[in-house]
Amino acid sequence: DWGYYVAENLFSRLVKLNWKGEALPDLAESWDVSDDGLTVTFHLHDNAVWSDGEAVTAEDVKWTFDKIIEEQAYLVSYLGSVESIEATDDTTVVFHMSTPDAALFTDIGFLGSFILPEHVYEGQDWTSCDAAVSSPVTSGPFTLEDYQQGVSVTLAANPNYYDGAPAYDKLIYQIIPDSNTA
Repeated sequence: DWGYYVAENLFSRLVKLNWKGEALPDLAESWDVSDDGLTVTFHLHDNAVWSDGEAVTAEDVKWTFDKIIEEQAYLVSYLGSVESIEATDDTTVVFHMSTPDAALFTDIGFLGSFILPEHVYEGQDWTSCDAAVSSPVTSGPFTLEDYQQGVSVTLAANPNYYDGAPAYDKLIYQIIPDSNTA
């Protein structure tokens, strides 16, 4: 799905992947894995905020992954070893594992793992409500500036991005439906 390239600039994950498939910090600035591999603790950036000004919290992370599991969303098939998720404070989220899972970091750093704002989506259809379609509340390096269906998507630099404003002021994705023209 080509929407991934837009989404990865609008939303953050717990971790992201480099070109080698290695996990790098994203919303989680660090993490600890217990010696037995059954507890993975993520420590979130304490200055991460949603584009509406609300703080990004461990509850958002917990809500997102609980929703993925509950709704049997795309990523669920990779979360079989996750027994439960606990937000122990605003910036700490703990994954309790049924078995150690060496692929967990790669899996949660890939497709379908963007963290969503619980305060916006709770009680709504998270796949089609206004916040998902036309005015998303985001945590990534860019925010949605303009969407012209079938024409283009324009993203603007997020000056409040927890990792610093991006190097580009705008990203413009042109939609070219004719494969010959593309």
